Amino acid sequence: MVANSGEHVDYSALKIGIVGGGHMGQALLAGWVEGRDGVAASLGASNFAVANPGAEKRARIEERFGVTCFEDARSLSGCDVVVLCVKPQILFDVLRSMDGLDFMETALFLSPAAGVTCASLEAALPGNARVIRFMPNMPLAISRGVLPLSLGANATSEDKQLADELFSSVGSVYWIDESLMHAATAVSGSGPGYMAVMVDAMTKAGVEAGLDADVAEALARDTMEGTAAYMRTFGKHADVMRAEVALPGGTTEAAFNAMEQAGFDAAVQAGVAAAAARSAELAAQITE
Repeated sequence: MVANSGEHVDYSALKIGIVGGGHMGQALLAGWVEGRDGVAASLGASNFAVANPGAEKRARIEERFGVTCFEDARSLSGCDVVVLCVKPQILFDVLRSMDGLDFMETALFLSPAAGVTCASLEAALPGNARVIRFMPNMPLAISRGVLPLSLGANATSEDKQLADELFSSVGSVYWIDESLMHAATAVSGSGPGYMAVMVDAMTKAGVEAGLDADVAEALARDTMEGTAAYMRTFGKHADVMRAEVALPGGTTEAAFNAMEQAGFDAAVQAGVAAAAARSAELAAQITE
C-alpha cells in the first residue's frame, strides 16, 4: 500500500499489475523499473507483476525487467494499481475474466484503451471503481511520451497525485476533461506521425536542393527536436517563434509565403480534424 505523511508519499510498497505485455506495457515498465527520476526512483521490479498470454514475450519481459509474469490476469493479486494495456476490443472480456479477484473493488484502474470511457469502465467494474484514463503516444517508449489524462467520477485527489507522479516519470502529463480526449488523441496521439511527415517532406526538399538524403533527414529531424526544446526552455509560443524566425525579406518568410499558397496550415488542420472525427467513430463502434 501507499504511505502518506504530509506532502511526501512513499510508493516503495506499491503493487502495480500490468495486464498486457505489449509495446505499451513494456514502455511503461522501462520508465518505471529502469527510470531514476521522480517516483520511478522508489520503484523496482518487485513492485510489478505482468499478465500476458504469450510465453516468449513473458520470458523476454522477465529477462529484461526482472518482474514476475503470469499467463493469465487471474493470477494477479494484491494490486494497488492495475494498468489495462490490452486492445479495446477485448478489454471487457479481460475484465470479466478477472471478476472476483481480491483487488477488483479496491485498486485504481488506469486505462489507455482508445474510445473506452471512464464511465463504461466504472460500469464494468465492481463497487465504486476508481478509474483514470490516459492516452500516450509513441515517444513513451523512450520515456518522452505526451500523456493527456482524465479522471473518472470516483477517482480521488490521491489517485490523481499518484497517476501524475507515475506518468510524469515517462513523459509530460496534461490533465483534461474527458470530453476533449478525441481532440487530444488527434493532436498528441497521432502527432508523432505528423512530425514524421514533416521530416520526410523536408528531407525530400533537401535532396531536391542537392543534399545527401541522410544529411537532409538528420538536419530536419534534429532541427525539429531542437526547436521544440528551445520553445519549451524559453516559453515561446509557436506564433512568437514563427515571427522571430521569419525576418522581413528573408528565406524563412519566403518559405512561409510559399507554404501558405500551397495550403499548408489548412492541410494540417484538416488532418487533425479528421483524426479527431475518426477517434469518435471508433469509440462509438466499441460502445455499440
